[in-house]
Amino acid sequence: MPSCNHSLPTWAALWFLAAAYGHVAQVWTAVGRIAETWGYPKFPSERNEPEVILEIGAEGGSITLYGIPHGTGWRYSTSVVDSTLSFVSDEPKDSEYRRDSKWVQSWDAALRLIDRNPWHRLYALTVHPEFRERVWAAISSG
Repeated sequence: MPSCNHSLPTWAALWFLAAAYGHVAQVWTAVGRIAETWGYPKFPSERNEPEVILEIGAEGGSITLYGIPHGTGWRYSTSVVDSTLSFVSDEPKDSEYRRDSKWVQSWDAALRLIDRNPWHRLYALTVHPEFRERVWAAISSG
């Protein structure tokens, strides 16, 4: 068998194989079912911007957990904003201290990020609908 020394994307190879045997729709339906079973979105996610998963209000600041859909899960990062210096000093009223975390790959790691603060005892301003049960479980166990 002659070799052409070229590579072909997997999706293209599947398409050519299906076209050669006249079963394009059946092959892509099967591929779609497998992708759905593995948790991949139906279409590429347009949600590339971080979404607020949890926003906690604190006197003089806030704690925000952000998330970005990634593959079959989410990536998480936190941002802590503290404006208390503007209340007790001559700093401009719009000055604030902001600390952003690195991105982590799991819900447990995200909880460790926000557990650095007493968020369980503060006021939830926003909870992402997809994470309500997880947040409630974290509060209940904390």
